[in-house]
Amino acid sequence: MTPKYEYQLIEQGDRLLLVFNERFYAVSRIVYDVLDVYRHAESLDQMYGSIEKEKGIEAEKARNIMEGSVLPLFQSVPTNRREVPGLKSYWWTARLLPADVATRLAGLFKPLFGKGFFFLFFLLAAANVVLYNWLLKNNPTFTSPMENVFQGVIVYFLLFAILLCHELGHIAASSVEKLSPKEIGVGLYYVMPVMFVDFTEAWRLPRNARTKINLGGITMQLAFGILLTGLFALCKEPFLQGILYKLITVNEFIIIINLIPFFKFDGYWILSDLADIPNLLRESTRQYVSLFTKKSPFKVRTDNRSRKQKVILAIYSALRFVFMLGLLLLVFAAFFQSLARLSYFALNMNLVVWDASTVMVVLKHLLIVTILVTVVVKIVKSSRK
Repeated sequence: MTPKYEYQLIEQGDRLLLVFNERFYAVSRIVYDVLDVYRHAESLDQMYGSIEKEKGIEAEKARNIMEGSVLPLFQSVPTNRREVPGLKSYWWTARLLPADVATRLAGLFKPLFGKGFFFLFFLLAAANVVLYNWLLKNNPTFTSPMENVFQGVIVYFLLFAILLCHELGHIAASSVEKLSPKEIGVGLYYVMPVMFVDFTEAWRLPRNARTKINLGGITMQLAFGILLTGLFALCKEPFLQGILYKLITVNEFIIIINLIPFFKFDGYWILSDLADIPNLLRESTRQYVSLFTKKSPFKVRTDNRSRKQKVILAIYSALRFVFMLGLLLLVFAAFFQSLARLSYFALNMNLVVWDASTVMVVLKHLLIVTILVTVVVKIVKSSRK
């Protein structure tokens, strides 16, 4: 006998959602109707016997949906665990702040996410552009290679402050939208420290609310960037100025990376919501595959997307291809350039003047090669699982 499963169904205009084990899945109308009848039936057989009368769906079609899609999904998601989607790609994860502490800290920033949020966001973004241009013109003078390295190490650890601000921004925005408190996790994604919060529950909310939550982290970083620039202007000590300059640059870089819609960062979810195309990356990949595979004459797949969505998806797929190709070429160029420089130093050790500057150059190229090799090994191992 098939066990009964606890789940919810949510209808938001044209969006139909299945909520199971605190995870959200976009479903079609026919799947929604089948699940609607099933949750009120005592068994599958009872549902199959009544669904044609209640919904006009043939019993055989309902059986195919349940046995082919719904039941495998229910059985594949353990009901005794709660895991943030996507953490399998992280090397290491741990809880940083429990939900109650994170929510109290984020409560300090809730005023940023009121009714005038979107105006405030664009105001902060414009201020960051102006201030960073000013910062570039007032770049602190370089002192020595060793000081530069020490500054870089300090900034690496201060990166956690930026990441914490980012996640607190997401939580503050979600609190304004009445979502339940969330804990903050910390992890290592390849060689970079990361923090994360599970906002799967945000699928319950309307589009504007989801967009606000997705922009929450970047909003906090924009405010943080203005604060750091103010400290830079007040600071007169060159070493500290160098740290602040690097930290501001890293903060702006993270903002830009988060807005790139070709990775599953904030920009991706914002575009997916605005275009109303769930699983945007997967749909884009399907477009690539369709260009190189012959369509079956027996398999009919209906495309219910509007003309606007089709145009957005086509443009997104084309830009994603260009971006990923450029990124791949850039990575290969960096790898082989660093490998060539290391080979030169290895073959000409007796001719090279080994001062602090030379050692820093060698360590830099060695780090680049090590990081890229580590990432490739990790990707290959993940693909074999």
